[in-house]
Amino acid sequence: MRTDQELRSLFARCVIQYQRQFCHHRVALGYWPREQVELN
Repeated sequence: MRTDQELRSLFARCVIQYQRQFCHHRVALGYWPREQVELN
């Protein structure tokens, strides 16, 4: 059985990992707004 602290840090790491992957997927799939792409 894990302690509260361990579970919390583990969960935080999972969330960060998920968000990072999600951002990469968005960029890769070209989901950014057209305006931003055209401005750059």
